[in-house]
Amino acid sequence: MVRQRIVVALDGGSLGDVAAVASSLAPAAGEFELVLTYGHRPGADALAGEHRLDIVSAASQGTNDYMLVQALQSLLPRREVVAVLTRVVVDRDDPAFEHPTVRVGRRYSVREGRRAAAVHGWSMVRDGPGLRRVVPAPEPRSVVEIGAIEELVGDGAVVVCGGGVPVVRDRGLRGVEAVVDGDLTAVLLAEQLDADRLVLASGVTDAKSAPRAAKGEAAYRFVNRTGGTAALGHVRQVVALARGDAGTQIRHPDAVAAAATTLHGEFARRLGKE
Repeated sequence: MVRQRIVVALDGGSLGDVAAVASSLAPAAGEFELVLTYGHRPGADALAGEHRLDIVSAASQGTNDYMLVQALQSLLPRREVVAVLTRVVVDRDDPAFEHPTVRVGRRYSVREGRRAAAVHGWSMVRDGPGLRRVVPAPEPRSVVEIGAIEELVGDGAVVVCGGGVPVVRDRGLRGVEAVVDGDLTAVLLAEQLDADRLVLASGVTDAKSAPRAAKGEAAYRFVNRTGGTAALGHVRQVVALARGDAGTQIRHPDAVAAAATTLHGEFARRLGKE
């Protein structure tokens, strides 16, 4: 029997309890071809200017990949569980590079922040009584390792791949100091892998939360680009979400109506007008 292919996207907060996440995900590997991805931000302690942000992102992704693979492998001893360090191509002319908005790292005093900006060339914004670094979040365009991921999944492996290290095409691939949105990368993965379903799982239960609204936009993109089904819900419900039995199920061609009645705020209002 041909198994459906699903991409499960976790938010960064879900990685706080990797064992619990693995326990929720492992049963899905028995029913579906499974690709797991997640959003992540570089750790504050690594942003002291000693390394480029793309290198820090790669190190963070490697750590998370290792923990997830270890936890899943212990529950799936007869399956190949493989991590793929993922690079995501962004446009070098993306307007986001001129308008960095994503806050990373720790809060600095005003004096420290100004010095860091001068020494490292960082963009800083006010954050309470101090300053914080902001970096661009360009739109993800393609996943470099998609061919390898496709082959691994086709061979029966469970594949873990993080939200991606941003790179630009510049006589090859060059890492850039930016971040990419993990949910939008998940949309790309699901689209390029011809997945049947995109599951956007979170540790957040409040349907009115900003993270859930952002996941709703990712679901909307996937459904309207592919005609597939997207599901939003709690990470503990991954199997039921993948089966279509829990959470918010967004199906083509009713994606606009479903998202608009489930989500709130600017995104929901925008959907209702389209």
